[in-house]
Amino acid sequence: MKKTFIISAMAIAALTACSVDESSVIGDGNTRTITFRGTAFPDTRTSIGSPENGSYPVLWTRGDQIGIYGMLGGFLNVPATLNDSDAGMNSGVFVLNTTEQTAAEAQDLIIYYPYNTATEYSEGALHSVIPQEQRQSVPGNSEHTGQYALAYAKTSIEAAGADGNNPPVEFSLTHAVAYVKFVVSSSQFSSLRLCGVSLYSKGAHISGDIMANVDDGTVTGIYQRDYATVIVDEPEALSSAQELWLVTVPCDLTGKETIVSVSMTDGTTNTTIPMKMNIGQLKANAVNTIEIEVSDADVATDFPWYETQDDRALAGGWAYGPENTYMVTESNPEITIDVRARGYYTGIEEPKYVAIMAGDMTYASQPCLEAENSTPGSYYIANNDSHISYSEIGAGYTVRVKAVAEKARQESFSGKIAIYNENHEALWAYLIWFTRDAYPVQEEQYRSGVVMDRYLGGMPPQIDNGSVFGALYQWGRPFAFPWATWINTSAPVRDLKTSATNQNVFFMSDNVENSNRDWWTGDATGARTDRKDDFWGNPNEGTGTGSSENGVKTVFDPCPEGWMVASPAIFKEVLAGKDADITAGSAMSWVTYRYSEEQTSYWALGGFKNGANGGNEGSRNVMLAVWSNSPYSGYDSTEHNAYDMYFDKRNEGTWNDNAGRAYGFSVRCMKVR
Repeated sequence: MKKTFIISAMAIAALTACSVDESSVIGDGNTRTITFRGTAFPDTRTSIGSPENGSYPVLWTRGDQIGIYGMLGGFLNVPATLNDSDAGMNSGVFVLNTTEQTAAEAQDLIIYYPYNTATEYSEGALHSVIPQEQRQSVPGNSEHTGQYALAYAKTSIEAAGADGNNPPVEFSLTHAVAYVKFVVSSSQFSSLRLCGVSLYSKGAHISGDIMANVDDGTVTGIYQRDYATVIVDEPEALSSAQELWLVTVPCDLTGKETIVSVSMTDGTTNTTIPMKMNIGQLKANAVNTIEIEVSDADVATDFPWYETQDDRALAGGWAYGPENTYMVTESNPEITIDVRARGYYTGIEEPKYVAIMAGDMTYASQPCLEAENSTPGSYYIANNDSHISYSEIGAGYTVRVKAVAEKARQESFSGKIAIYNENHEALWAYLIWFTRDAYPVQEEQYRSGVVMDRYLGGMPPQIDNGSVFGALYQWGRPFAFPWATWINTSAPVRDLKTSATNQNVFFMSDNVENSNRDWWTGDATGARTDRKDDFWGNPNEGTGTGSSENGVKTVFDPCPEGWMVASPAIFKEVLAGKDADITAGSAMSWVTYRYSEEQTSYWALGGFKNGANGGNEGSRNVMLAVWSNSPYSGYDSTEHNAYDMYFDKRNEGTWNDNAGRAYGFSVRCMKVR
């Protein structure tokens, strides 16, 4: 027999009976009516009305779902859905229709909002996650916050009556999170469009795991992040004040250095302004208002090592320097790199030192690079500080790097340098790519774009030896790895700083919970939303395999100036027009594609690094493995992989177009359009 449980609810906070408190951190908190309604996540939505007498009434929205846990079993995180007729109301009826669940006897219930398969209840606490990156559709619209919130209630259900049905259950919600409303304005930047706002306070618990004790209301968390960012999907000009909404863990920032950064754009250049602010307490069960007048008046004084502008997409993150790869040649072996930070201020630090990480990633003993007049350096083991020779970075925050051409054993080589903070802790790394004058990088005009004639960090295709392959990359990371052994570890990567400060570490997915074969574990819930699809600027928002767009260059893109990671369109063009047979040389093999009557493009079988265990499995000259800039599918899919071009000549010429993002593949660059 199918059982029906009807649960009548008041979408309210216990502190105010029918509302969420208002806590004005800066300013008076005046607002207009807004709606929590997650467009990408339609099962996690709610609304907040205009404030009255210092409180915000909470309204239900069509599609809302609550989760239910029963203390005697029977209810194990089951969802109940709002009646459509109660959308927009302060009270509503949720209906659970099921053939599985029953309440034959009375029992206590834990009800929470929004429903999520990853939300757990144990030992008196609800366990959930507040993401570090949250997305808002347009300014003033807080539809997104419902999917990031956590509200709960303790109640009970009476035993089923003679008709087999249970009486309605009454409950009201207490919000375990803080709602932060940024009211952003700027006379200086009024012509720019507002892209996002981040909140950072070193050591604070602003996002990450959240465990809400349903008895006393205390909030704790095992994995804590000290920042969170809200990004606007459709930015609008700052000609008038705009409201952006962020969900955070409740925390007291009184007396702590807190930095709010505001990112804006003119459509070409991104301008991000960090500002020190006295925030105070971000209260649970409350709307906390922060008013911001954006100005760069204090940036040069407070952050002299910070650059406010960058032409690359920020992808919710940050970087040091305008590029991640720098090209040098025999005739121009020296380059000066601006190592100032740029992007959202969510964990960046002042760069104080530079050191050579690898003089030549192929031939570890070759001292092929020097930095800031240091002794030419070769390879060092990153976890052995005795091998590192640090040079101090000057007041201008630039680093001079020179390739020592006479030490190079091949026609091209790739080395790495890294920058460090005052405690010699790594901050970022750059690939230095040297090519002899006789073999300059060439442009190949495909139908789908202009493509580089070789892999990033590699030698020209006409060089028939085992050093042509270039650098390998985990999908979405800006840092290069050699084909041979490096530093491999199985560890979760749940924030951007972990990747940035461990740019010498190849993060394997084996034995990492909920990794789904990705080095980036995100919130580690196992859901498709754990993935960060915009790392390389081309999230797949269509229904096909691989994005149909070219994408944009981001601060995480590893290609040099003027270039970006190739799009799936390039790969599909090659696959459609490639020669039937593999071209074999004395030491190399290639997939070839005639992109014109007289020109042939070479794609070397460069091998890979296994994302599960870090091994290379003898894959050179056996497997072609190249990343595109796109995920294989979108967030509405259960597929977590990224789109690639993969060929294994051992298994009857097997072709594949997707792989786990933890794998180390080659990268082919295309011209930025």
